[in-house]
Amino acid sequence: MKTFVFVNQVTGPLFIDILNDFASKENCKVILLTGEVEKASASLDPTIEVQYLIKYNRMKAVYRIYTWLMFTIQTFWKLLFLDKNSELFLVSNPPFVPILSLFFKKFFHQTFHLLIYDIYPDALVNFGYIKKDSFIYKIWAKINKKLFNEAKTVFTISENMSQTILYYAPEAKPVVVHNWVDTSFIKPMDKSENWFVDKHDLKDKFVVMYSGNLGQTHDLESLIEAANLLRDHKEIQFLIIGEGVKKASLMKMIEAYDLKNVLMLPFQAPEVIPFSMTAADIGVVTLGVGAEALSVPSKTYYMLSAGNCILAIALRNSELGNLIEKYDCGAICNPGDVAVISDFILQMKENRSEFDKKCINARNASNDFTMKNAMKFYESVNSK
Repeated sequence: MKTFVFVNQVTGPLFIDILNDFASKENCKVILLTGEVEKASASLDPTIEVQYLIKYNRMKAVYRIYTWLMFTIQTFWKLLFLDKNSELFLVSNPPFVPILSLFFKKFFHQTFHLLIYDIYPDALVNFGYIKKDSFIYKIWAKINKKLFNEAKTVFTISENMSQTILYYAPEAKPVVVHNWVDTSFIKPMDKSENWFVDKHDLKDKFVVMYSGNLGQTHDLESLIEAANLLRDHKEIQFLIIGEGVKKASLMKMIEAYDLKNVLMLPFQAPEVIPFSMTAADIGVVTLGVGAEALSVPSKTYYMLSAGNCILAIALRNSELGNLIEKYDCGAICNPGDVAVISDFILQMKENRSEFDKKCINARNASNDFTMKNAMKFYESVNSK
């Protein structure tokens, strides 16, 4: 029996799909080292052996770094005592964990695979934490070259990220597997049949919704400013769902402007998501400046599946921007460009035919990002 040891500090819905696909194969044993398994529409296959380590704490930078380091140390200790004939499948969450694979390959000749969600140290450079000429960057870049060259398989989630990996290791052959969504779980729904709409008095509203992490790199201030510009349009309702470091400052902005057209809610339970997502007319996705080639927010695919017209607050030359232009399912507005953001919202509300076209295009686009993508990992790992 072949054993795969998966390491991911936060096991979310998409990673659960990957794990379940591996576990469904005959003569395949799956071990998971994680800090947390998030509640999702699908639960983990009961045959998967789960070993829990420290949970990720995202509330402050010092907590994030501490839990990253502790998880990496705990992972190293666990791997020392697991079967050395197993293959390692390491995720860049936390970013230090993939580096461990070099130790286990050198001393125990273990095969390893990588799934890169975020590329470090590039993410630190792009957000201004370090510089390219710094000691940290130079050391990490050398490690990346060795890491990407020695991995049996390097997976990533976008073409731009694939190019960044090739910058470090031109001989590597990264496999791009785009994120996906269960299109049977999240699908367009008439508001008259949506209890979430009734509960939050959204029935006769044109709803502009952001749902996700209220993180430091997310330009949600522009959304609040747009709500202020559109405050006299009583039929337009802004809805922000989530938690994070920016929540308190956003609530202060709402209070300072005395906005009655912004509703803030906490994260919703997994079973609520099909209803909360389809309560929106426009779904908002944000991508911080500097992250254009480093990530594609997974919520994008949820919004496509729900048939939301998408408003991306991001640079146009981003992977996210390319997706929206390719499928004509929304608009891309630069961070801070409040007037353009407001104009687009108003235009979609007033021009129903154009709005409907973009919603239909969004749902059609979701057919290219289905759960079949989850099966590509097992296929690639076993094709070499």
